[in-house]
Amino acid sequence: MKQSTAGISETAADIINNSYDLGIAMGAIQVPGDGRPIVLMADRQSTGGYPKIATVIGPDLGRLAQARPGTTFRFEAVSIEEAVAARRQEARAGAGHCRRAAIACASQP
Repeated sequence: MKQSTAGISETAADIINNSYDLGIAMGAIQVPGDGRPIVLMADRQSTGGYPKIATVIGPDLGRLAQARPGTTFRFEAVSIEEAVAARRQEARAGAGHCRRAAIACASQP
């Protein structure tokens, strides 16, 4: 991947290696020198770290956070459209849960 704008040229490796000053998203996957990926969660640093190769989509973060140490899992690439659809599905499911909870709370004395 080569991209040139006004004499500036970057490769994908340049972008990854020079992204140390970018903020780190919840679920970012960093890969240290040993090659074993690290998924960053709520206690992540604000910037810096190892190269980031991907981000776990929001709807999957809860399950990942609850996994026991040593649990084996795999990553699967999804499109932006699939990630948005998963977030919308999660929101619809959550909205229904909140309505049910509000009704249950309102019906109790």
